[in-house]
Amino acid sequence: MHHPLPDPKDDGDRQLLHDVERDGWHIVHVGVPVGDEPTGPGWSYSVGLFRTFGHPEFIIVGIPPSAAQTIINDLGSRIKEGQQFRTGMRDSDVLENYDVRFISMSMDQYHAYLGYALWFYCGMGFPVLQVVWPDRSGRFPWDPKCVLDALIQPLLGHVDEA
Repeated sequence: MHHPLPDPKDDGDRQLLHDVERDGWHIVHVGVPVGDEPTGPGWSYSVGLFRTFGHPEFIIVGIPPSAAQTIINDLGSRIKEGQQFRTGMRDSDVLENYDVRFISMSMDQYHAYLGYALWFYCGMGFPVLQVVWPDRSGRFPWDPKCVLDALIQPLLGHVDEA
């Protein structure tokens, strides 16, 4: 069932493979380029959840790396305990005082956001859920009254608002 793991080329690759073997996943942080005109917010994503647990990977955009690491690790621990997350779900245990929603990431976004995961999986044969967080009033980006700028948290998939 598992695909063969890629050959590591450097210490970063070896660390990723080690973390997946030890913990079941690794977290990649991608920062905003330094300069006068940043191209967008930073993001973080998991690598290994699908291989280890058969669960979609996670990506979260616009959250500082330390907070994103905590969120993804908490979700990974819950998956390890048998919990499953799926598109459209609302969860109140991710952020204090706020719900998050999960949406399926469109495969046409994978190359722009998930380079290391594409290397690990040797292609695009893995699902990803975006962890979407609300504004301070609890409104999600697809709500017309949401005050979040779309540049802070772009939606990387289709939203089926329930």
